[in-house]
Amino acid sequence: RNISFHNEKRKIFFTAIQKAAGIAAEEGVTLNIAIVDDCAQDSCHLSQLLGAYCSACSLALQVSTFTRAADFLRSWKSGVFDLISIDIFLDKDSDTASGIRLAEHIRREDTGCTIIFTTVSPDFALKSYSLKALDYLVKPISTADFSQTMDYYLSMKRSALPIILR
Repeated sequence: RNISFHNEKRKIFFTAIQKAAGIAAEEGVTLNIAIVDDCAQDSCHLSQLLGAYCSACSLALQVSTFTRAADFLRSWKSGVFDLISIDIFLDKDSDTASGIRLAEHIRREDTGCTIIFTTVSPDFALKSYSLKALDYLVKPISTADFSQTMDYYLSMKRSALPIILR
């Protein structure tokens, strides 16, 4: 996906923008994505969606999966992951939104991190946007919904503009 311009200065400018956004295809971009979900089946499904999507876009992918917020937090620091997918309900035995608390923790230290919420319930959608989530996907996540979210994510990353809520 090379950008060709007649004006060399514009070409240099857009190449710099792509590099700053981490989307220079010729450099072998790897998306580093975390999935935080206590359901192995849901993590596997999301990993498969990510794999298929990145393969179709010729993007390398590194996926780290976590079943507990505490495990994720031990591996996380600001800037480590390009995108974090968080299940709203991380504890099967609880009806509290522990995924929301995890996102609040992330936001306190990293305001620019891209977060996508996944859940079986639409109940926390409004709260997710107050945390500046890119999207709120209700399970089971369809390929079409997931692809739309990733298309939007990559278009914002490629344009080097801040991600704006739809």
